[in-house]
Amino acid sequence: NTTQESIVADAKKKKKTGNMWTRSKNFKELTDWAFKTIDADGSGQVDKKELYTGLLMIHLKLATYAGPAACRPATREYCEKIFDQMDVDKSGELDRSEFEEVMQIVCAQVFTRVTIQWAMTLMIVPMIAQGLWKALVVMNESAWDFWMEID
Repeated sequence: NTTQESIVADAKKKKKTGNMWTRSKNFKELTDWAFKTIDADGSGQVDKKELYTGLLMIHLKLATYAGPAACRPATREYCEKIFDQMDVDKSGELDRSEFEEVMQIVCAQVFTRVTIQWAMTLMIVPMIAQGLWKALVVMNESAWDFWMEID
């Protein structure tokens, strides 16, 4: 989809500079952990199958901390598209630096979804509560008026 393609294009543009998070020690440690975990055969490279299964595992792990917004993993086709675009040397496998670019894309997507979900929750829940409160007040006043007329 166009949004996913634009995220990949943006990540390629930012490859050299990154952002504060992707230049951090924590991001490097996360990327190293993910690479070691995803590289199931220990070859020092990640192939398409390892990338897809690894991204599924990462999304499920993130969902335990960040909620259901982080749990929507990419499709196999999207993983293959990212893989093909990030496999700069066209070796059919991703090395650590190519994999780090994939992690930048995944983190950007998850961060965006989680931020939107939390923002909507913080905005919508109070609005719904306020609407329910107003409805209860109106119903109470209507019931009071009804009983006063009968009395």
